[in-house]
Amino acid sequence: MSLKQRIFESVLQSAYSLEKFARFARELFTGLKPPIATPQEPPQNFSENIKEFYVLGRQGDIAVLAVNLQKNKSVERARSVQRNFVKTWIENHPTAVDGAIVAFYSDSVPEKWRLSFVRLDHEFVAGKGGQITITPAKRYSYLVGENEPCATAYQQLFPLFENDSDAVTLDDLEGAFSVERVTKEFFDKYAEKFYQVKDYLEDNPEFKAESQAHGFTAEQFVKKLLGQIVFLYFLQKKGWLGVNINSEWGTGSPNFMRKIFQDNESTGKNFFDEVLEPLFYTALNVDRSRKNDLYPKLNLRIPFLNGGLFEELDNYDWQKNKFSIPNDIFSNAAEKGRDADGILDIFDRYNFTINEDEPTEREVAIDPEMLGKVFENLLDVSDRKSKGAFYTPREIVHYMCRETLINYLVEKSKISEEAIRNFVLYGDYFKDADIANFADNKALQISDEIFSPAKNINRLAELDKFLQAVKVADLAVGSGAFPLGMLNEITKAREVLTAYLNLGKTKKFERSLYDLKIETIKNSIFACDIEPSAVDIAKLRLWLTIVIDDEPTADKNSFKPKPLPNLDCNIICGNSLIDEFEGVALIKHSKVLNNMAQVKGQGSLLQSEIDSRITDLIRVQKNLFHESDHNRKEEYRRYIRDIYDGIILEQLGKNSAQAKRYKLAAQKKSLPFILWQLYFPTVFKENGGFDIIIGNPPYGAK
Repeated sequence: MSLKQRIFESVLQSAYSLEKFARFARELFTGLKPPIATPQEPPQNFSENIKEFYVLGRQGDIAVLAVNLQKNKSVERARSVQRNFVKTWIENHPTAVDGAIVAFYSDSVPEKWRLSFVRLDHEFVAGKGGQITITPAKRYSYLVGENEPCATAYQQLFPLFENDSDAVTLDDLEGAFSVERVTKEFFDKYAEKFYQVKDYLEDNPEFKAESQAHGFTAEQFVKKLLGQIVFLYFLQKKGWLGVNINSEWGTGSPNFMRKIFQDNESTGKNFFDEVLEPLFYTALNVDRSRKNDLYPKLNLRIPFLNGGLFEELDNYDWQKNKFSIPNDIFSNAAEKGRDADGILDIFDRYNFTINEDEPTEREVAIDPEMLGKVFENLLDVSDRKSKGAFYTPREIVHYMCRETLINYLVEKSKISEEAIRNFVLYGDYFKDADIANFADNKALQISDEIFSPAKNINRLAELDKFLQAVKVADLAVGSGAFPLGMLNEITKAREVLTAYLNLGKTKKFERSLYDLKIETIKNSIFACDIEPSAVDIAKLRLWLTIVIDDEPTADKNSFKPKPLPNLDCNIICGNSLIDEFEGVALIKHSKVLNNMAQVKGQGSLLQSEIDSRITDLIRVQKNLFHESDHNRKEEYRRYIRDIYDGIILEQLGKNSAQAKRYKLAAQKKSLPFILWQLYFPTVFKENGGFDIIIGNPPYGAK
């Protein structure tokens, strides 16, 4: 190993050190030889999040900074504040700087830090008094430090670090911090493992017998298995897996999956049978809160996750099944060393982040969007075309979600499009400046139509109410990109409103991003898809975006992970293009649903019965969302299915041949229709229908 390699790896795989980072910067940028700077205080509006910062030098239009976060701030939290601080510093720098390499760290947790590249872009928008120059900063980051994989950073950034002959440019750095390069490589390896396990199981007689008995395929089984493992890789990043009995949540091993494999390897037992399935179905899927979440098999704490991800596929009996999966499919490191290519071997080489990337904030790691891309990649081309499944680029998702939300708010509020557009697109930037502007009694950047103390205009709460009440439907959810996009835009806008609602208040109006996300998913996000694995992956991505914001708000010792919600009634598997059965229009007649359209053969007695059942259905659906007891969940699910069947069979004739065909169709995992008013009754009762139908044509399809 060369001296350059040793320096590179020792810096990025160690706890943060100012001296080491300064040396790293001098090696990366030729001619960067300043002394280590003295610490500087941040501007007042950043002091809540940033303790101090150092300016370590400059090469051309690139600066090098080290930013020390406050004790209670994590490098993985308050990302927009970190990005905007660097943006503000660059803009106020006396000489032209357009980008920076920045180390974000905290003295209280030095073992994890973030190596970021921040670059400014310039946009011009119409505003009060003429044209406003908006300069968003884009940040690309590697999470580095102790126990963090360095393979991706080494592959992409080290060539610049090693090259002493050419000065590093902004474009060079943007290429070295590319997200697309790492994700494409990961997709290919993930797909390779998927097909390996699928082929193995399809040739296994014991698996064939089990799958036929319960009605699932090898493809469905492997998609769920890999989804469960990936979820745990995300979860171990939060330190939620394998927590010591007297320790607080967040202190679990970041290499939990590797550790339990190694512990099992010494016993010679089958990892899938003896470790994974018990972990899935007796630890993660069982509420052990009365026993302090202790999982006796490991004598460690494992959170109860709820939601359904760790429930058995189609209720197969995992304790009695006779098939297994060889250990070397999960890891063959003992035989192949650095060339190992088992599932865990591959996953261990990558950084996982549960942050959903935004246009201005990109993690050079495997993020939840990866799950969507993997889903699309695992569909054969012919299957993709037949089912209309196409991956939508991230930029298009963000654009469509923002434009849709702008149109909705303009229509509801009657505020001008310009004011709403600037609020949705640039509210996050305006907010940071306006906190300082308000304190200094200066003019605010947010539109006077929305908030102006001088003119006694305040429509903040009104906009918040519209955002709280919006109903969104995706008719072909695919990998969940659009529901996630809408969720993020709605919650981000409400976060901005929170900041403005608190201006001048001594008692602050507090609401966590976690609570905003839960409320928005429950009340606003609805979807369906004809493909069962699409529904599964969309739920998985929603669960991940909830998990990231499940953080202690006060005492860490009293914090425990919250069970995930059940999304059965928000995301449904079926054909959204059909809302009838064999030509019979169903559930078009209900006072509760504010739909009095008459359907032939329905009289007042039937109407009264349907209204009563739908009122009951709304109550049970709401109860199911937060229910964590397994038996009660199953009772609620049966009750909901019974209401669906009862209402439909009343209209088809309980003993008719058509009713018998319906019963067979209703047993399939993918329903041959989506009965919008029946499956989403709260939407129609409270809102008369959906405000936003979002989706996309197959971009790039031929």
